[in-house]
Parts: sequence; structure tokens; C-alpha cells
Amino acid sequence: MQFSRPATIALVCSALAMGGCASGIVNASPIETFRIGPPPAPGKPLTLCQRLAADKFESTFQLHKGFSSDAWAKNQARVSAETFYARCLGGRIN
Repeated sequence: MQFSRPATIALVCSALAMGGCASGIVNASPIETFRIGPPPAPGKPLTLCQRLAADKFESTFQLHKGFSSDAWAKNQARVSAETFYARCLGGRIN
């Protein structure tokens, strides 16, 4: 079977594009990699403020990623979680 030059180029480009879809590189979710405060001792759970700040990060990230880039949403979520963490350490968790 003989393909025309444009069809061959289209076929090669399609194959290259599909190869990128299955590259095997898995980026961790920003939600899974977010940590704040000192790391807990081995075997110890996160503190209340750390857990609540992580929840704040996740909810803010999910809210913003629908209408902006992941990088911008991650930055907004990080700022929101850091602010919340500082307030929590001061005794204000509302």
C-alpha cells in the first residue's frame, strides 16, 4: 500500500503525538505533594493544623484549577494553606 506524502507526514505526526500520551512519566498531584510545618516524627501523625492546612490546600486547588492553570491554582492554594496554618498555630481554626 502506497501513501501520499501528506498522508505519510500526518501518520508520522500522529504516531509521535500518541507516543507522548503514553510516555510513562507520572507527575504527582500537587495535593499529594503538599506539606507544611515541620515533618512529623517517624510513626507520628500530622498535627491538627497540618491536616487542616492540607485540607485547605486541596479545597482551594480544586476550586481554582477549573478556570486557571495548575501552576496558578497551586500557588493560590499554597498561599491560602500557609495563611491558614499560621492562623491555626495562633489558635484560630475558623
